[in-house]
Amino acid sequence: MIRLQRVVVVDFTGRLGNRLILLSHLIAAGMEYGFEVWNLAFKSYADGFEAFQKNDFCMWPESLGVVLPAWMHRPLRRMIKVMAVHCPARSVLHFYDRSGLGTIFLDSDEFAALRKQHRNLVLWGYDFRCPNLVEKHGELLRNLFRPSAGIRQKVDSWKARSGLIGKEWSTLHVRRGDYREFEEGRYFYQAYDYLAWVDSLREMGRSVVVCGDDEEICRELASKEGVLLGPGEPFSDLFAMSESTLIAGPPSTFSSWAAWRGRKKLLVLSRSQQKLNEAEARVPELV
Repeated sequence: MIRLQRVVVVDFTGRLGNRLILLSHLIAAGMEYGFEVWNLAFKSYADGFEAFQKNDFCMWPESLGVVLPAWMHRPLRRMIKVMAVHCPARSVLHFYDRSGLGTIFLDSDEFAALRKQHRNLVLWGYDFRCPNLVEKHGELLRNLFRPSAGIRQKVDSWKARSGLIGKEWSTLHVRRGDYREFEEGRYFYQAYDYLAWVDSLREMGRSVVVCGDDEEICRELASKEGVLLGPGEPFSDLFAMSESTLIAGPPSTFSSWAAWRGRKKLLVLSRSQQKLNEAEARVPELV
């Protein structure tokens, strides 16, 4: 009887937050159904995580212990895709393109049929989800996605310098960069929005940390009393954010994953000049 042995990901699905969410769902399904996950597209972010730092194929549950030259990663991904698309024995290697077709749930009957038909699935697309399995295996997943020793040291050093050890703080996520074009700039908030939000967070009585991709705005916010700059590097910002009491910011997979990983409340700021109300914050599900 054919049984799915592994899923392989070679498609770049956005940046760090998107790739973390996809990988978390795939590994949760692997934990439930007993298949391996090889995410070659996660390699550029592997150094931030203990489990994948020396794992060139970004494999779960085990690494092959193979180290590839950097130049080999792109052609290897292409080769796997070509082989999967043109492989005559689909039960050996099957290409499954989900892009543009909507979400497929990894605990659905539809995916169960695929698991019974193919030993190796090369997945293409972003919308592979199993929130129920992420919830079920949440503790194992959070433990798996531990920061690498270097990132842990950077976060701890930043907390010590900032006087945050043993204290609570709120984080304001300043996301602009690619949001100028995303959804026609709907979430491309201006400096006055972030200034108002940081003042609202200060009124809650905690220190406030600002993390984000707009250095000028972050520095302007950090000039206010009781407001601190985050570590300033994506991995360190991610794990520092996951330790804060409250995270606020525009819709973002980066802050959503951080809040989920740390079991912290997230307040999504979905419009300009939105009033910040901590009572509306929730620990997010990973969707």
